[in-house]
Parts: sequence; C-alpha cells; structure tokens
Amino acid sequence: MGRIFWFSATGNSYKTAKAIADKNRDFTLVKITDHLISNPEIIEDEEIGLVFPVFSWTLPEPVKDFIRTADFRNVRYCFGIITMGGAAGRAGAVLRRMLFEKGVKLSLFATVRLPD
Repeated sequence: MGRIFWFSATGNSYKTAKAIADKNRDFTLVKITDHLISNPEIIEDEEIGLVFPVFSWTLPEPVKDFIRTADFRNVRYCFGIITMGGAAGRAGAVLRRMLFEKGVKLSLFATVRLPD
C-alpha cells in the first residue's frame, strides 16, 4: 500500500494521479496542499508517487515545500509524474536533486503532455 501525493492547479495533475490510483488499487491519493505542508509527517509508506504540473520550468512551491518538510525515511520506491503543456524544463532534475538530498532515489520519472 502506498500513497500518491498530488498537486494540481487546473485539474490535469489530479486527473493523472487519479488515473494511476484507479489502475493500481494499492495507492491512495493525498492532496499536498490540504494536509502535509502545514502538518509535516513521517511518510510511513515504502512506495510513494508525486504528481504535479510544471510551473515556470520547475516544481510548484507547494511541492517544494512538501519535499522540504516531509520525512521520507521509510520510502524505498518513489515515482514522479509531471504534467505539462509544453516543456518540462528543469523540473525533473530539480525533483531528482531535492529527493536525493532527503535520501530518496527517484525510481521512475515521466512526463505527461496535457492541454494548458
């Protein structure tokens, strides 16, 4: 059992996260802005996903805040899915670096092109 932590401005990233969770019943959805930024926690899950859009060729601030404040000590597998209208910019590299600094290896990274 794992969780997919998602952030969405237009709904595209939520739809993407939901589609993944619907196909894989082992994952539940958690909206980053509703829960974790103000209440940092130890992530008990061994498997997690992060789904969010590109903002100005990088990660949205709420996603950066989540990564900075959460304790990922139990995570063994992490995937990142970035939704975008055009280009991912440096979002993948920034995500990989931020997770690495928290002791997490990004096991899978993918982009999904959707309308803006």
